[in-house]
Amino acid sequence: MAIEARARGLKVISLTNLTYSKESTSRHSSGKRLFEVSDLVIDNFGEPGDAAVAIGSVSQKVAPTSTIAGSFIIHSIVLKLIEKLETKNKEIPIFRSANLDGGDKYNASMMKKYRDQIHYM
Repeated sequence: MAIEARARGLKVISLTNLTYSKESTSRHSSGKRLFEVSDLVIDNFGEPGDAAVAIGSVSQKVAPTSTIAGSFIIHSIVLKLIEKLETKNKEIPIFRSANLDGGDKYNASMMKKYRDQIHYM
């Protein structure tokens, strides 16, 4: 997917365990690894095999670290983007939690306003 995206002129940003990726053999027919076809690589500093906890006699470690690290990294990027937009007095279209009173109504108005830009919804 990353190779095809670049072939179409898109920028590719990857979120991966860079140390582990560099030690791993590519499973893609091109022989390339994700970090090798990315314009920007964000390292999640995960555990090899994406598991952190050994439990007794269980042969395989469990408890992946990439999920929480990835979520934290992405939310941190979004936070910084919002901070930058706010300093430039840009409109910041942020959906509200549907669990808040009026959240569904507000989000419906956002969907109506931005429906032509949100192709996956």
